Amino acid sequence: MFRKRISYLKKRRIYIFVGAHPGAGVRHLCLSLAELSANVFLRKTVLLEISPKSRLTEILGETTVIKGNAVGYKNFGVDIFPEFPHPEVQKLLTEDYEDIIISLSLEEIADVILPADAAWFLLGSLKPWHIGDYKLLFRKLSINGLALGRCLSFGLLAYEKSFFEKEFKRSVEEIPFIPDPFLLQRSQIDFLKTLYGV
Repeated sequence: MFRKRISYLKKRRIYIFVGAHPGAGVRHLCLSLAELSANVFLRKTVLLEISPKSRLTEILGETTVIKGNAVGYKNFGVDIFPEFPHPEVQKLLTEDYEDIIISLSLEEIADVILPADAAWFLLGSLKPWHIGDYKLLFRKLSINGLALGRCLSFGLLAYEKSFFEKEFKRSVEEIPFIPDPFLLQRSQIDFLKTLYGV
């Protein structure tokens, strides 16, 4: 059933997720989307975490994958590279991956050269104490000529959504909480498909 749908997808798709603040949930969301890509849509998938302080190594297996100067892991059919060096991104784009999922920290935005055809997502809490994080993020993005696509948040309250949309003139979507990226529930899969674009 899913194999038929693969033919309708572009040869290569790139997804970039940016956390507005530490603990935003980007790692879980990226792992979930990568698992969906590799195991539901049967596409050759890589997940890059471009961050100097990755915690992905705590949950990954032993099988190693080496690309240039980067050492990664094969997990649930996905090549995963924690602490991926940003100068290597352009080289990796020449590999035969069909889906490239990038987790990008706020600190790394200015240093990474990324393709213009990527789908961008911003993820974070809309609690009042994080508003300064968003102001900093949008300022960094505008300085570097980047524009984000969809803004996402867990546990979204009506007043938070209203305030955010008035303050930043951007809409925001609530996403389901994903406690285990490798054990997805139907509602989580349905939401991830909307991110995936099918």
